[in-house]
Amino acid sequence: MASKTLALFKIIKAIAHLSQTANHILALLKGFYYKFKYGLFNKRVAFGKRLLIRGPLKISGPGKVVIGDNVSIDGSGHPVTPFTHHKDAVISIGSNSFVNGTRFGCQKQIIVGDYAILGDARIMDTDFHSIYPNRWSSDAIVESKPIIIGKNVWIGAASAILKGVTIGNNSVIGFGAVVSKNVPPNCVVAGNPAKPVKNLVENDR
Repeated sequence: MASKTLALFKIIKAIAHLSQTANHILALLKGFYYKFKYGLFNKRVAFGKRLLIRGPLKISGPGKVVIGDNVSIDGSGHPVTPFTHHKDAVISIGSNSFVNGTRFGCQKQIIVGDYAILGDARIMDTDFHSIYPNRWSSDAIVESKPIIIGKNVWIGAASAILKGVTIGNNSVIGFGAVVSKNVPPNCVVAGNPAKPVKNLVENDR
């Protein structure tokens, strides 16, 4: 009985391994497809090596989008949407990052460091509309400021990263946080407005 159970376990494990391998190959093939779709004739879109795509990636706008090496994009829950709104706008996603349903709105610059984990969040470097009473006027001021996200940063789902924010290396943005001020390195923030709730140290597990 034990030997039959062990044999069945090995078969299930082998099937699971084959399924994982097939999914990985499919993600690589989708990566090649999106490289062809967006990168072949568009010099303003650049992809690194070994791009993995699971679910839709929708790139739009006149600006530049750069995606580093070994980036995994999962748009199965919500499409990943790097949208630029000005010809000088730049969205850059660092190597070895995982992007899951993230929505970008870029007027100036959004820089994401290597080894980032981005959840289903909104990252917007502009207000899109003027906050001033003359917002319907053609000369109304719409404020935009670059966003810099450091290395090894985890941005939780349903959070919002607003214009002018810099997030330090290794920091974590909690679920649903609204980040309108800079976040220091090695820090967990949460809430609306986002505030520090924990400092991270090397020995934390």
